[in-house]
Amino acid sequence: MIAMNETWKRSPMLRSKPKNERRIPATEIRVAAQVLDNSREDDRCEDNAKSVAGFRTQNWPQFFVLWQIIGCVSAYDAFLAMKYRNELWQMEQNLVGRLLLFINDGDPSLFLGVKFLGTTMALGILASLYHSQPKQGIVIAKGVATFQMLLLAYLTWG
Repeated sequence: MIAMNETWKRSPMLRSKPKNERRIPATEIRVAAQVLDNSREDDRCEDNAKSVAGFRTQNWPQFFVLWQIIGCVSAYDAFLAMKYRNELWQMEQNLVGRLLLFINDGDPSLFLGVKFLGTTMALGILASLYHSQPKQGIVIAKGVATFQMLLLAYLTWG
């Protein structure tokens, strides 16, 4: 037992520290920790950007199909508006559409122009949203496409 105690006393871990060893101030420790945290945050941002880019490229076909459905149903609605332009002022159920037809004395040109402008803006906003926040872009595109499909069913059968 005695030999073991003496061995422990000579251990480098138990030796006293030299007098000239520099003590690191707490402010330097805090600055070093902050630099380390910032680099970790940068790594997290890069990882997040990679996951968003992966989600965007992985779900691009789904978004594209939804985007096309929205545009095609709007084009079909415009086609029907031109086909039945003489009776459009009687058939139109949207109050804004009726107002546009009334303002333009029953001529559907203003109505169709506003319709195309609205569709173009909606598709552009959806594409921009999908580019910046793909998950929310997909959810909103699904909602708009669902309403467009209901409109298609109403226009066709109903």
